[in-house]
Amino acid sequence: MKTYHSLDQIKPVPGMLVVRHTPFKDEGIEADGTFYVYVRSPEQALEVIEILQEYDRFQYNHQVKLEHTAGSGLLIFWEMKWNEWYSDSGHDISEWYPGIEKDGSAY
Repeated sequence: MKTYHSLDQIKPVPGMLVVRHTPFKDEGIEADGTFYVYVRSPEQALEVIEILQEYDRFQYNHQVKLEHTAGSGLLIFWEMKWNEWYSDSGHDISEWYPGIEKDGSAY
């Protein structure tokens, strides 16, 4: 898996998948911004999102970050632009796998 700090850093090909994660905001200031993780499948995306959720939960429970506003999702490069990923039945990643909160966060 490769991590990017901007979609501009990625040389996308049609069908490419990346997990989008926006870290905690603390005192109304967003952390260093959203980052992206290249994944090979929606199943691998679920693993990455679950790991990020557990990390967010750990930080929150141990008061590393006091305000919880982190979130994740899955993007696909299609028709020459980045779009939210949807399953064949029209569900986004949080609807496709009910263990993920709607906004991709741990809460």
